[in-house]
Amino acid sequence: MKLETAKTLALIILIGISLLLTYGLWSYQPSGDTLQNPTYEAETSLGGTKESKKSLIEPESVIFHADNSYYGFSDPLKQRELYNEMQSWVLNNFETGPPKDILEQSHLVELVFPDELPMNILNSNSLFNFNDKETVFPSWHFNRVYFTFESETASLQAHFVSANGQQEATAYINDSANYEQLWSYVSNMDFEVLQEYMLFNEENTPIYIPANRIELPGYSFTIEKLDPNLLINALFRTPSAVRPIYNNGERLYTDNQRQIRVFENGSSMEFYNPYPEDYERTESLKLIDQSILSINDHFGWTQEYNLLDVEENTVRYLMYYDGYPVFDSSHLNLNIIEQRWINQDLSIYQRPLYTLETSFPIDSVELPSGSDIIHYLENNPASNYNIENITDLQIGYRLNFQGEDDSIILVPAWYMNYNGSWLEFKFSDLSISEGGS
Repeated sequence: MKLETAKTLALIILIGISLLLTYGLWSYQPSGDTLQNPTYEAETSLGGTKESKKSLIEPESVIFHADNSYYGFSDPLKQRELYNEMQSWVLNNFETGPPKDILEQSHLVELVFPDELPMNILNSNSLFNFNDKETVFPSWHFNRVYFTFESETASLQAHFVSANGQQEATAYINDSANYEQLWSYVSNMDFEVLQEYMLFNEENTPIYIPANRIELPGYSFTIEKLDPNLLINALFRTPSAVRPIYNNGERLYTDNQRQIRVFENGSSMEFYNPYPEDYERTESLKLIDQSILSINDHFGWTQEYNLLDVEENTVRYLMYYDGYPVFDSSHLNLNIIEQRWINQDLSIYQRPLYTLETSFPIDSVELPSGSDIIHYLENNPASNYNIENITDLQIGYRLNFQGEDDSIILVPAWYMNYNGSWLEFKFSDLSISEGGS
């Protein structure tokens, strides 16, 4: 009898323990949301940053006009500092009207953007800080902004000029400190900060380039390649259906409709999602917003990038280093992030699959002066290049990929945008060669 009682008590105790454990499992709730989708963020992060229109859209030049002479920053990072300050200035009394003869003024500041931007990109203070949050912006595009000086009121007037030069929008900056800051650049030339620029192609697309020779260091980098598997969750609707295929040194990830193609060197990729022949053109601002949100979703800004251009449902971002644009000599998109959107869906996505790691300085390069470049272009008809087709000239870095040791070399060089393509200007042999973007 005592044995039966002991067995009964033991059974009751075991049942009690089981009930307590069951209750604990059912009632447990993790604190916060740290355990929700525990692997999702890790699987869809390339380890880069999230960016915004304000950080990705920058002028390629800030030019100070002073008595028919032109000046710009010797260090492009100083230019960025000033532009970042300008973005915080408060703009008032926004108006639209016919264009004024801005360039007739003896002193002004000009911002040149790399591509035409829709005026509605100024909504929500995406680029500049408008005091009236209900400002209605016109539908045309601009690629230059001018700041003129109102000395009587110690204020600045900002002029957004349409790309075709037929329309203009203005706003006032009434802070005297902002006025004094810009006025100090155009009235007291500090040649430790500024350098002289030249105006080229004035009759077609005005281009400003450094007048004198410039010496810049080159760099050699080790790189860390990114695993394309990290993008499967971000780019495929059913990641579990994706399978890898290996062919002639290239990798392919596909779900039988979409695919990621990783090129032979493993340092760049292309995502392709078939799209219909008939599709609607996506408005520029919407296209920019879609692309930034998409790349932010997987922390895809793995280097410094700026908006390069927007056209026909496609947006491209160009890599920068130390404030200078980077151009790829290999045609493998090692310097470009490109997306194409069709009917709300990402159709094409090309990008690098590496990050720059340790850098080592290499020999500096003394680049030809802007006057040498202009003299050659204007006095060498055998070059077969029409000056009217040159829309930009830039000093940048040529990216050389060293596949055998997974390294990248950046070499200073001159580049021109000719008929929409960036070409390297090789002054040593008086020839032009493609620069790859």
